[in-house]
Amino acid sequence: MIRPASTADIPEIIRLSEIMHQESRYRTLPYNGVKFSALLRRLIDSPDGMVAVAEKDGAIIGAIAAVVTEHYFADATISYELGLYVEKAHRGTLAGYRLAKEYISWAKSKDVDQIDMGITTGIDEERTGRMYERLGLKHVGIVFSGGK
Repeated sequence: MIRPASTADIPEIIRLSEIMHQESRYRTLPYNGVKFSALLRRLIDSPDGMVAVAEKDGAIIGAIAAVVTEHYFADATISYELGLYVEKAHRGTLAGYRLAKEYISWAKSKDVDQIDMGITTGIDEERTGRMYERLGLKHVGIVFSGGK
């Protein structure tokens, strides 16, 4: 089941984000759950924010967070998916697909000019990309990364 997140869900979403952090390429960056918790609260409370969770048997097994904002160089609105994560044991189910579909529906309800989703974690990139394409999105770019 997919549903909007509430502030009561934040501890479980934080738990998932800690797992995602360790599993992803972001594991080399210092994780800050307090910072992420504050962001989740802002997104949940904002009409321009969206957080949804996937549940199975009453347990949260996945989540997505997104925001709508003005495009930085155009007179247009754009929605950005900030993160989508499904626990490893539940990948290959419909949880990720349904979370992504919920985000796309929400973005369309905001009448945005552009809907963006990315795959920056390094987790199941090809399979996730195919799922996004099945949802009607187009592959339009590549991310390069560097740092310490």
